[in-house]
Amino acid sequence: MKRLLIILFVFTTGVVNAQQETDSVRLLSEVKVQDKRLKTYATGNKLIQINPEVIKNQSYSSFTDLLTRNTSVNIRSYGVSGLSTISFRGSGSNHSAILWEGINLQSPSNGSLDLTLLPVSFVDNVTLQFGGGSTLFGSGALGGAIHIAGSQPEFDNRSTKISLSQQLGSFGNQYTGVNLKYSGKDYEVKLRVFTKKADNDFSFDNRFTLQREKQENADLKQSGVMLEVAYRLKDNHTVQAKYWLQDNLINISKVASAGAPSFATQADYFHRGLILWEMDKGKDAFNMKSAFVLHELIYDNKVNILSNSLTKAWTNEASWDHQFSKYWQLQTGVNHTYESGESDGYGTLIPDRHRTALFTALKGLINNKLETTLALREAYNVGQWSPFLPSLGLHYQPDPKYGIKGKIARSYRIPTFNDLYWATGGNPILLPEKGVNIELGSEQIYELGKVELQNELTIFSNYIHNWIQWIPGSVGIWSPNNVQEVWSRGVEATSQALISLNSESLLRLNGSYQHTNTTKEKTKTQAGQNELGKQLIYVPYHQGNLSLLWNKKLSTIGTKINYTGSQFTTGDNDSKRALDQYTIIDISASQNFSIRNEHSLMIGMEIKNLGNKSYEVRANYPMPGRSFNVNINYQFN
Repeated sequence: MKRLLIILFVFTTGVVNAQQETDSVRLLSEVKVQDKRLKTYATGNKLIQINPEVIKNQSYSSFTDLLTRNTSVNIRSYGVSGLSTISFRGSGSNHSAILWEGINLQSPSNGSLDLTLLPVSFVDNVTLQFGGGSTLFGSGALGGAIHIAGSQPEFDNRSTKISLSQQLGSFGNQYTGVNLKYSGKDYEVKLRVFTKKADNDFSFDNRFTLQREKQENADLKQSGVMLEVAYRLKDNHTVQAKYWLQDNLINISKVASAGAPSFATQADYFHRGLILWEMDKGKDAFNMKSAFVLHELIYDNKVNILSNSLTKAWTNEASWDHQFSKYWQLQTGVNHTYESGESDGYGTLIPDRHRTALFTALKGLINNKLETTLALREAYNVGQWSPFLPSLGLHYQPDPKYGIKGKIARSYRIPTFNDLYWATGGNPILLPEKGVNIELGSEQIYELGKVELQNELTIFSNYIHNWIQWIPGSVGIWSPNNVQEVWSRGVEATSQALISLNSESLLRLNGSYQHTNTTKEKTKTQAGQNELGKQLIYVPYHQGNLSLLWNKKLSTIGTKINYTGSQFTTGDNDSKRALDQYTIIDISASQNFSIRNEHSLMIGMEIKNLGNKSYEVRANYPMPGRSFNVNINYQFN
């Protein structure tokens, strides 16, 4: 089965969503992302944009589900309601930047962001950038980055749009979302509200007790509101303000191997605010933004641990774009971020730091075929300069249906507050992690009668120095150290086949495949010598998906197959303790109804994990079996 799937992935790979009519990946055509820096200066990078229609039709889904269904990136999940993070190309979760409107949401305390806490209905655009991106976006983007954003203001005269979404499903799953938009000639107001709850009381076979058990203490409750206001001062001046408030309460279930039940809870509170000013004067464009992010976390195990943490980040950035000619343009800017953190783990210390960076990027088009971008970044962090970060990207397209691209870039990540200041083990003399990323890719489009085939193939290499790892000391206290060098390399393939059956129906066969080999090449500790040359834990060699979608007028039927290869859970790659490979099959169907010209209704149903497969994404954290969801979405325009 494994070899068959791999062969199918190689020859028929790609990405699709089973509830929309437009493709979710753009290969040779321009990727319509909102972030101007990503759109214009990420030459040579592999980019995957999830189509906005896909996001709208999956607004009730978790962000983890959105990525799992539409990409082949590795999602690391501690159970259905537990911590969920992304890993690009074998890197760690703190090597993956999460950028909201260009603002990094990675926690200064632990360097990551829980994807479970991101509501899909609060974003309109999602783009995945693969490979090191520190030159453009700063510390943290060693493996890749997720860019999330709203849509640009439309400024329609007296335009009102309403979207209502409702989902009911297995294990007490309930979601309700409301999106409102009202715009005039020079202003626009958006309001997004959601509430979500789930019991997650699914049954599973416990491989430790050899009994059928029900998941307990895994329920969650979430609610949030986002207000967005945009005002056009003049034809070339726009001011936007956004405020995001969210409340999350998650119960943390026990691991399958634990005997005693868990009563632990985790509460997360967010306040995120952004003010953005843009001015476009033809050849010159100016952009200024100021954002404040506050995250409070309260962990309580109901027995002997009550832990509080509070992190704050204030980011200010200004940039200037200049168009020299039709073929050459330049961006330069400055970014300053202030961060502080309070935690019971830091004792009485309240650490803070100022980070300032200067960046510039020059993009040019040579002979109408070779696009090239040279970018530079230098940052000053806590009294010392970061590594100088250059990058060079190339994209050669001799024909509209064929292209070759490549990139070489340096990247880095500064240590987190936990790494530096944790009272029982923090290491204040840690060095930043540094990486060198190289990638080369090709893109093709073939037209064979009524069949259009799009392919993209990428090979990559990412070598990271001074990798930070927490290891036990001589007295048993764990402490972070720059202990090793890690080399990640591999190949990624995506494809999309569009088959026009007739004037009313379309068939899409899509999928993706990723082979990743990530090994420790050097280590500074004697205890880690037996792990040299071995695959890092929780990095599958093989991962991919297949999708088949049939669409006729307002009806869609689709299926998705997601495959994840076996994963080691120990550094010495003990095969007896590795997680088994698994294949998950989902099916879905939806029907759209047009009510007059202004109203539309979509009713859909999906069955997840059709084969009722027992599997684990993280050791000892069982995932749910077969489940059912009914989705209703109403639109008024």
